[in-house]
Amino acid sequence: MPNALAYSIKRCMQGFTLIELIMVIVILAILAAFALPRMADFGTDARIAAAEGVSGALHAAAATARAQYFAMGKENPLDISGNLISFWYDWPHVANGGAMGIVSHDISALIDGAETFDIVRENTSWGEWIDFRVKDAPDPENCKARYTEAGSPSAGAVITTVTSGC
Repeated sequence: MPNALAYSIKRCMQGFTLIELIMVIVILAILAAFALPRMADFGTDARIAAAEGVSGALHAAAATARAQYFAMGKENPLDISGNLISFWYDWPHVANGGAMGIVSHDISALIDGAETFDIVRENTSWGEWIDFRVKDAPDPENCKARYTEAGSPSAGAVITTVTSGC
């Protein structure tokens, strides 16, 4: 009987065989081959989040500026913390410090234009807009948040996000 007990204790203390260790390594390698590519491309998600974050901040900043504009009796331009913000059809105007004024006042901490975004402003026949294009995107024209000023008294400012080029 003592030999059987000594044999079972000795058998338990031997550890894993080489085949068992190789199989564990192979299984881990297979899992890593499938999991690593999914976790490696965080750049696209980060660029999409940056564009969507700016879009959300523009919504909040425009709404806040507009509320203050109405609260102050439609004073135009409106001084918000030292920034003169002009309004067009009761919404922040792209020109004359309007949209850029709300950017510099409300979301300057979020938008670091020198490092993350190219800020492009354009005046077209159908209105003015300002883009916040993600710099390191493969296609910055299609990875952006856009603030388009109000085109008429019945239509408000439009803030859109394009992420197809992120």
